[in-house]
Amino acid sequence: MGVDKIGEGYEKGKKKRMAIDEVEKAFKSQLSLHGYKGSEDLSLLWSEEYPFTALAEDYGPSPADVKLVTEAGALTVSRFMQVMGPRMMSMGQTQEKMLLRMFDEKADVSKIESLLKEKEDIVSSLTTTIETKEYERFEVVSQVRVIAPYVDVSKMDVTKVVVNGVMVDDNIVGQDEECVGESFGKV
Repeated sequence: MGVDKIGEGYEKGKKKRMAIDEVEKAFKSQLSLHGYKGSEDLSLLWSEEYPFTALAEDYGPSPADVKLVTEAGALTVSRFMQVMGPRMMSMGQTQEKMLLRMFDEKADVSKIESLLKEKEDIVSSLTTTIETKEYERFEVVSQVRVIAPYVDVSKMDVTKVVVNGVMVDDNIVGQDEECVGESFGKV
């Protein structure tokens, strides 16, 4: 029974286990198909110098490729393909997972950018409101200085409210307490 015969290691309809020396032999027989050859023959796909970018234009095996595969033998090529299939599947799945992770990260970045834009809009709106309120405060203080020049406007504070005739911090005013802002003269 030759090493290269198709069906070696199988009985009719029944799979036979491969002995350890056969596994080693199978591995060694595939070495010529792994990696690159130091060949100057640019038509050989296994050549270190092969122009892979031109592969699409020169589609198909070269005579040197056919020779290499033929010399390796059908059984060796079959075993090599059994190795390469799972490796290609693994690389494909790894690449797919990396791409999906990249897409997820891109989606996360889009969400973050959206939230950042939303916060920037809120900050811009609040800044405009503060500027408007500051201008209104300036106008009120200016009017008070004209109407009642004897009033010390330096005690005016936008963070205070009048409650029961007393100025207090606006953050401590409860819902039950009555704000007496309209009794301007009681302060």
